[in-house]
Amino acid sequence: MSSYLFFLLIKEKGIKYITTVHNTYLQRAESKKESVFYNLIYPFLINLEKLVLRRSDKITAVSRSTRNYINELSKGRDIDIIE
Repeated sequence: MSSYLFFLLIKEKGIKYITTVHNTYLQRAESKKESVFYNLIYPFLINLEKLVLRRSDKITAVSRSTRNYINELSKGRDIDIIE
């Protein structure tokens, strides 16, 4: 989450930003293995993640399943996969 907040601070300064995603907050929320606290803050984190993914210059995922979740969040962006 801290990297997402950092992104929002530096993006306006013209710095290129490539986001590498290992898993999304949407994936974690759907697993239902997290504590009640995390399940309460996941809606905020998912919206923050959507904003960052839409404003990133490039997105890289570490698996095909993660790419599928990113497609839900970023609306059809071109995503590289590093497996």
